[in-house]
Amino acid sequence: MRLHWLLCHGLVVWVQLAQRAACDIALGALAGWTAYEPEELIALIAAFLDYQKNWDVSLAARLGPPIVPIPGGVHANATRIALRIGTTHLEQEVGVATALDMMLGLDDEPPVVGLIGSTISSVTMAIVALNRGLSLQATVAGVRQVPQVSSTATSLALSNKDSYPFFLRTVAPDNIQALAMWSWILHFDVVLATCVYTTESYGLGLFSTLTEFAAKAKQQGRVQGVSLRYMPKNFIKEEARDVARAVQRMGSRFVFLLISNVREFLLILKEEKMLGAGWQVVGSDSSGSAADIRSLLPVGFMLFQSTSKGAKMQDFQYLWSRLEPGDMIGPAADAKYKLQKMRVQLDSQAVVDALSANPETLSGWAALMFDALYVFLLAINALLHKGVVESEMRGPLLLQEMLSLSFTGISGEVSFDENGDRMSAFDLLNVQVDRLSRFPTLIHAATFSASTRSFRIPKDLVWMNGQAQSRFPEELSACDVGFYKEEDSRQCKLCPKGMMCLGNNASFTPCPRGTYANETGLSNCTKCPEGHFAADVGSFECSALFSMLAQKNGPMLCFLGHCCLAFAEVLVFQGLRMHFVWQESDYGRERAYDVRKVWAARFSELAFGSVQKQSWAAVRSDEKGLNLLTAAAVAGQLLLAIQMLGTMRQLSIEWQDPVRQLLDLSRFITLDFDIIRLSCLYGADSAVLYFVSQLLACPASCAILLLTWLLMNAVGRAKPWDAVLNLCGSLLFAFFLSITLTTLVPFQCTSNPNGSSSMVTDPGIICYESEEHQAMVILAVLGMLGQPVAFLAWASYATLMYPSRIASGRGLRLVNRYRFFFHRFKPQNFYYGLTLLYRGALVALLPVLTMEVPELQVPAMGVVLLAGLVLQARTYPWRTVQANHMDLLLTALLLVILLGAAPLLSADLKKNSLVLGWLLCIPVLGLLLAGVLAILRALWKHLRSSCLFGVFLCHHKGGAGSLCRLMKILIAKHSSTRVFLDCDQLENLDLLFDIVKASTRSLVVVLTSELLKRVYCAGEITTAWKNKITTVPVLCDGFQPLTEEAQRLMPSWWTPQQRQILADFGIDIEDVHTAYTWLCDLNPVRMPRFGPVSSREDAVVEMLGRCRLLSMASKASQAATAAAAAAATALPLAPLGFREQGTGSKARLTGCARILIISSITEPESFSACEVFQIMLQDSLQVECVVVQGKRQMAKLKPCAYYLVVLLFRGIFGDATFSKLLLAAYTSPGQSLEVLTLIADPQFEFPSIESLSVAADGLDADPDDQLLQE
Repeated sequence: MRLHWLLCHGLVVWVQLAQRAACDIALGALAGWTAYEPEELIALIAAFLDYQKNWDVSLAARLGPPIVPIPGGVHANATRIALRIGTTHLEQEVGVATALDMMLGLDDEPPVVGLIGSTISSVTMAIVALNRGLSLQATVAGVRQVPQVSSTATSLALSNKDSYPFFLRTVAPDNIQALAMWSWILHFDVVLATCVYTTESYGLGLFSTLTEFAAKAKQQGRVQGVSLRYMPKNFIKEEARDVARAVQRMGSRFVFLLISNVREFLLILKEEKMLGAGWQVVGSDSSGSAADIRSLLPVGFMLFQSTSKGAKMQDFQYLWSRLEPGDMIGPAADAKYKLQKMRVQLDSQAVVDALSANPETLSGWAALMFDALYVFLLAINALLHKGVVESEMRGPLLLQEMLSLSFTGISGEVSFDENGDRMSAFDLLNVQVDRLSRFPTLIHAATFSASTRSFRIPKDLVWMNGQAQSRFPEELSACDVGFYKEEDSRQCKLCPKGMMCLGNNASFTPCPRGTYANETGLSNCTKCPEGHFAADVGSFECSALFSMLAQKNGPMLCFLGHCCLAFAEVLVFQGLRMHFVWQESDYGRERAYDVRKVWAARFSELAFGSVQKQSWAAVRSDEKGLNLLTAAAVAGQLLLAIQMLGTMRQLSIEWQDPVRQLLDLSRFITLDFDIIRLSCLYGADSAVLYFVSQLLACPASCAILLLTWLLMNAVGRAKPWDAVLNLCGSLLFAFFLSITLTTLVPFQCTSNPNGSSSMVTDPGIICYESEEHQAMVILAVLGMLGQPVAFLAWASYATLMYPSRIASGRGLRLVNRYRFFFHRFKPQNFYYGLTLLYRGALVALLPVLTMEVPELQVPAMGVVLLAGLVLQARTYPWRTVQANHMDLLLTALLLVILLGAAPLLSADLKKNSLVLGWLLCIPVLGLLLAGVLAILRALWKHLRSSCLFGVFLCHHKGGAGSLCRLMKILIAKHSSTRVFLDCDQLENLDLLFDIVKASTRSLVVVLTSELLKRVYCAGEITTAWKNKITTVPVLCDGFQPLTEEAQRLMPSWWTPQQRQILADFGIDIEDVHTAYTWLCDLNPVRMPRFGPVSSREDAVVEMLGRCRLLSMASKASQAATAAAAAAATALPLAPLGFREQGTGSKARLTGCARILIISSITEPESFSACEVFQIMLQDSLQVECVVVQGKRQMAKLKPCAYYLVVLLFRGIFGDATFSKLLLAAYTSPGQSLEVLTLIADPQFEFPSIESLSVAADGLDADPDDQLLQE
C-alpha cells in the first residue's frame, strides 16, 4: 500500500517537476552502506573525484592524475554531471522509495538519468522492476526509463532483458559463479556437497543453477541443499541454528554458503563448531562483501569472487590513501551529494574508520563500484561529443551507449554482452595466516576461467584444519557416527532402521538377534526390553514373548516376567530368563517347550532363590568390626610384602646367609614349587610341566572353590554366588604379583659366553632356540593374557565405572559383588587397589627388563616403592588407621632392605660406575628443578587472576535452597566447573554483584515463585544483563511471570535501604524492569520438582549444555542415553537404586535398598533435601538408599531394608501424606526397621500431643490417595 501511495504521489508532482529546467545531468547512487561498512560508498565518491580531476587542478594536485582516461576529453557540458547518494539499507521498501525519490525528483532535486546500485539482488530486482512497464509502474517508468548499473547484484534472473531491459552490471552473473563452484566440486573430487541457500532471488538462483550443472553432468546426487528463510530485518537465530544442525545430519562435511545473511549465519556455524577442523565451508561472493564479515572467516575458509582487481588497482589504492574524511562527510559533502536526505542516516564514524583502513586490504567490491560509476560518466561524455543534448540523454539512447562501451577500469577490462552482463573470470579466495603479521588474511589463491572451465592453482590451498595441501584432508571424507559409506557413490548415507553405523569408512552392521534399531541414523542397537525379543538379524522392533506355563487346571498364557494366577510358575529369577521358542512343523506352527527345560528352570530357580536370600545376609555380614577389617588388610599387605621379597630375590644380587635362607622361605608364596619336588609327582623332570603347574595354580584354586560351592548347593547348604567371586577375586588380588612374575619366567634370560642365552631359573634351557623354551614362551603368552592382563583390564574397567555406579546407585550391588577389590579402602580412595595392581605389574617386569642392565635394578625398584610410599602417605587410603600405618612400615622396611642389598649387586664395576654416574644426575638435577617449579607455581598462583565460577546459582533460598544443593551435586557429576552457591562461597554480601560481573561465566536463574521479588536476585539478574553474562533460566513448578501490575508495584517490595543497595551498583528500577523482560524472553530449562531424580539430572545436563560446560564424557553419555531412550519400549534404570517400568505415578519399582528415607514428599524443598541426603549417604556408606514416595514402594522395599531415616521439617506432622507413609512403614509386611530421625530444618519443633491427635484423625480423609498408593 505504501508503494502504491508513493507512485500515486509521484504522478501528481511529476508534471510540476518536468517543467523545471534541469541545470545538471543527475546520477543517483544507492546501496546498503548504512547497513554495513561503507567501503563501496568511499569507492563511489573516489570515482567521482577521479573524474573531476580532469578539470579541477587542485584535486589533481592532491589526489594525482586521473586513473581512467576520457576518450576525446571531458565535454564542457559533462562537467555539470551531479551525483546524488541515497541508501537501500538492504531493505526493499527503503530501496524502492529512494529510487522513486531520485527518478521522480520527490526529494526536491532534479530527476536522475541513471542509477548506480543497489547491493543485493533482491533489492536490485525490486528497483529495476520500476522499468518493466507493468500496471501502475508503467505510467511512470514508461516515461522515465532509467538505466541501472550494479556492482554487486549477481542474480541470473537479472540477465533476462524481457523482465529487466535497463539493467547492467560490472560484476559477473551467478551462472559463472555456479559454474566455478561445480568445477571446484569436480576438481577436488568431492562426492557430496551441501548447499545452504536463502529463499530469495540470489540464493535460489545460485542453487538452482548449480544443480542444473550437476544435472547436465548426470551427477545430481553430488549436490544437495537446505533452505534458510531470507530474514533481512529480524534474523531468528534458533531458526538458523536448526538449519545448521540439519546440515550436520546430511552426511557431508563440505558446505557451500549461498546466502545473503552471511554474518549472522557464520556466527551460528561458529557456535555449532562448524568453522574448524572436520568441516570445509566455501562461500559465495556475498561472504566477502564487508570487512565485518571477512573478520569472522576462519583459517581455511574459501570463497568465490568475481575477478575485480586489475592492473590499475595500485593507482586506486594510492588515490584511496590521499582521500580525506572531508571528501566524504561534513557540510560540503552533504550539500554536494545530498547525504542528509538519506532515509537512514549514515554513520560518519564508520566512514572515517573505513577510510583509515589499509588500502592494500580493499576488497574487489570497491573496484567494481568505482567502474560502475565510470560506465555512466564515459557514456554521457560520448553522447555529448556526438551532439546529443542533455534533455535527450536518457532511456534507450543512454542504455545503448553504455552497452557499447569498452574500457580499462580498476577491476580490469569492462565490457558488456547483449544482456548487460560482464563476462569475467572468478577468483577463489582463501583465508591464510599472513607470514608477516601472523593474522588470518583473505588472499587470492586460484583463478577460474569460464572459457576453459578449469582452475589455475599456483600453490596448495589451506583447508580448515589449518594444513596446506593439494587435496582436502581425509577426515572430510569420513562419515559421522550414525552414517555409513556407500560403496558405489562413496557418499555418507544415513544409517537405515535395523542397522547400526559407527561412521568413518565402514558400512552398516545389522543389529544382532535380541537387539533392534527403530530409527535411522543410530550408532548402536538397543537390547530388547524384558518380555520382548528380536528373532531376526537387523530387526527394527521387538516382539512380545510368551511362555506356556503348567497349571493344574490346564495350560495358561503368561507374559514373561509377570506373575500369573494361582498355581502358575513364573520362570524368572535372578540372572536367568527361560524363553520358550516357536517350533516349526509341516502342519503349521504350534507352541512347544521341552519339559526337561522346565524342570531345570525349577531347580535353578530354587537354587538361585536360596543364593539370593543368602546374598542379602552376606551384604549385612560385611558390616564387620574395625579390628577384623584391619586384620584382613594387614594380612594382604604382608602377603604382598613377601612377594616383593621374592621379586628382590630374583634381582642380580648376591644374597648372603642368613638372609638368603630367609628369602628362600618366600619361594612357595611366589609359586616356586621346587620345595615340594613336583618331579616326583609327575615321574619326569620336565620344565614345561613344572611351568604349567605354576600357571594353573590359581585357576585350580578357583576351580576348587567353585566345585565346593556346587557341592554345598547340592547338599542344601547353599552359599551366595558373590561369596565365590569374592574368594576367587581375593585370591587373584593377593597373589597378583606372584602370578605375573611366574608368567614372565620364560623371558628372564641371561647371556652365555658363546653368545647364546639361557633361562635364569633353568640354565640348561637355551632361550628361543630349544623346543622346551618355545613351548614355555607360548604358554607364558597364553597365561599372561588369561590371568594378569585379563585381571588388570577388568580391574581398570571396574575402577573407572565405580564413581558412576556409586553416584547413581544402579551398580551398588555389582560393587558389593567385587567388594574384595574396594571394601578395604576408603570410598574416596577406591582407586588404590588398582594402583597396587599396577605397582605389582611394574615390579614383576623389572627383573625381565633390566636383566642385561643390572645396574638399573635397585634404582628402578626403589623408585617404584618410593612412589607407592608417597601416594600412600599422601592419601591414607586404607579404611583403618592401623592398616595405613602398617602399609607405611612395610614399604619403608622394603626400601631399607633394598638399600642395604645395593652393595651386593652383581655387576661390572666399571660399567656400574658409569651408569650410576649418569643415573644420579637425575635426582641431583631434580632437587633444583623441583625447587624452581615450586617457586614458579607459587608466584603464578599469586599473580594470576581469580578463577572464574562456571555457574552462579541465583535462587531464592526458601524456595530452592535444597534444589540448588542438589543441582550443585549433579553439576559436579557432569562437569568440572566451579559452582557458586552463596551458602558455600559467599562471605560478604557487598561482593555478590561483583562476583556476577567479574568472576562468573554463566548465571543460572532458578525461577521459583518468590525469586523475582528478592532484591539480591534482582541485582544479580540485572548485573548479568548489563554485562552480557550467559544466562540460563531454570523454570520450576509453580513459577508465574510478573504481571504488569506487579511490575508497577515493584518499588514497594523493597525498603529504601534495599533500593540503595542496587543504586550503589548503578542499578535503577528501570534496569530491573528491562532485565526481567529480557529474562522472560530467554528459552528456559524446565526443572520438575517431583518424580525420579533422573528428570532433574536431565535438566541439569541441558543447562550445562547451554552454558557450554558439559564434560566430554557426559556429552558421550548423553548421546548414548538419547539413542537408547528413543526406543518406545525401553526400560531405563532410575538413578535411585530401583528399576522403572513405565512412567508417571504408575511406575513399577523394584530393588533392594538397605536404607529407606522418608519425609514430607509433597513439599518440593523437603523432597529435594531428601534427594541430597540420599546421594550423600549413598556415596559415603556405599549402601543403596531410596527416597520412598508411596505405600506400594514401601511394601516392596521394606523386606530388604534395615533402617528407616526420617528427615524432620517444620510442619511435617501436619502433612497427612507423610503420616500415611510412616504408617505404611510400620504396617507393611517384613522385618522391623530401625528408625533414625534427623532434624533437617532448624525451625522444626516437635508438636504437642493434641496436634498429633488431630493429625491422626485426618489419616482417613483420603484413603485413595494416588501418590501413596503408587
